[in-house]
Amino acid sequence: MTQNDREAARLFRLAADQGHEFAEVALGFFYETGRGGLPKDDLEAVDYYKRAAEQGNASGRNNLGRFYLNGRGGLPQSDEEAARLYRLAADQGHAGAQANLGFLYATGRGGLLRDDREAVRLYQRAAEQGNAGGQSNLAFLYETGRGGLRLDEAEAARLYRLAAEQGYPNAQNRLAMFYELGRGGLPKDIGEATRFYKLAAEQDRDPDAKLWASDVLTRLTASTSAPSPSVPPLPLVAFLSLGNRVPTSPAFHRGLAEAGFFEGKNVRFEFRASPSNEQLPVLAAELINSRPSVIVATNSPIAVDAARAATSTVPIVFATNVDPVAYGFVENLHRPGGNVTGINLLSDELIGKRLSLLLEMAPDARKIAYLSGGAGAPIYNDLRARTVDAGRALGREIIVLDVRNTRDLQTAFTALVEQGAGAVIVGGFTSFVPMRDRIIALAQHYKVPAMYPSENYTRAGGLMSYTADPSEADRLLGYQYVGRLLKGMKPSDLPVQQPTKFKLILNVKAAEDIGVDIPVTLHAIADEVVD
Repeated sequence: MTQNDREAARLFRLAADQGHEFAEVALGFFYETGRGGLPKDDLEAVDYYKRAAEQGNASGRNNLGRFYLNGRGGLPQSDEEAARLYRLAADQGHAGAQANLGFLYATGRGGLLRDDREAVRLYQRAAEQGNAGGQSNLAFLYETGRGGLRLDEAEAARLYRLAAEQGYPNAQNRLAMFYELGRGGLPKDIGEATRFYKLAAEQDRDPDAKLWASDVLTRLTASTSAPSPSVPPLPLVAFLSLGNRVPTSPAFHRGLAEAGFFEGKNVRFEFRASPSNEQLPVLAAELINSRPSVIVATNSPIAVDAARAATSTVPIVFATNVDPVAYGFVENLHRPGGNVTGINLLSDELIGKRLSLLLEMAPDARKIAYLSGGAGAPIYNDLRARTVDAGRALGREIIVLDVRNTRDLQTAFTALVEQGAGAVIVGGFTSFVPMRDRIIALAQHYKVPAMYPSENYTRAGGLMSYTADPSEADRLLGYQYVGRLLKGMKPSDLPVQQPTKFKLILNVKAAEDIGVDIPVTLHAIADEVVD
């Protein structure tokens, strides 16, 4: 902190006390970020943003909208109020508000119908003013061909670069991935990829982007230089996944090492990750052109389907929550048949165990709500049926509530309260990941004990989670499957396995917030208790 910051804070306060709207915004920002010798104080920040917003200041409205969207500074979480404030500021030409309102249209939040074309219009207005968020989000729509835009990776790369040069971490990660894979008309350049990943990893403004960048850097650091052209290429393990996260972990590398394989020494990796289901078939076809020895399809059954559609000969390994037999991936668990095998992460026994642990937390719950990602698709029907059956076995009624977007989420929680549900179990759908904080906030607001599908929810403030130990599952993926397939075994000879190690994580503060006492029995068996 410099003396200039302290003097600026002093002058901003003098002007703000006289009702100067720009000084109110500036002082609010200083309180939000802890600058100018001021403590980080969201309550004070909200107070000054409110003063500016009441005078019609666009920045004050936009910043206040951000606080409503995240339920900060003593404000109730409200997508609708955030959308109202963003719209007021966007109509005044505020680029940040235009980008923020565009995001709400792209995700169907804030009481708005999902409208990619309106999102494009708003992102374009923000991008034209040089707003990094608008540039990055518009790039994503060009990358995926949404909102009436043609699929244009070169334009996406150009926009990602503009946003990345302004320090926008998501854009830095996407541009780095383009360099890593040689997409968007960019050369395949690991040096440039590493540079942009490092820039994203050094920032704290977006924890998810920081984690993604850190994961990739760990992988790239472990790699040695590529073999010379005269040396035969190393066997290739190709990864296909939904989302932004690179689907490897230290545990996967440990498992692969147990099988005698080390990235960059006697095996190489290639990645394709799509932020949307629509791109997965295209990326699967790209991977096949690289002549992989094994394909690892993770994060979504649609990734497995895309890989199966691309090849009937290359071995495919999955790690999935759906029933692989019911979904048609394998003939049976013991003898899979065909070219597909892997790990079934969510067995009927695990579903039942989650429900029984939840009932220990909420023993009086006769009805339990189940948040499903939608209806109609096989994955939703499969998990819905298995959860209802598990509830019936425990003498409980399962109320199935379909959630496709944030607006459905509010409706679902209102419905579960009206129908007398005493607890809720959250399905493990990728579509829920962007809604994670909102799901947790609603469960706390309605004081409903909730069982979550991954430890990420519990660490973010959710009550409890019981899942297959991800480290053990990743180790098995590397050792039992990829390693053996690289040695020449056939997928049909490798039975589908189910995890044997599980983790129960409890959140003490979340229990206090909803007014429940964690039973001694749960404390005794918990693998981890977080505050």
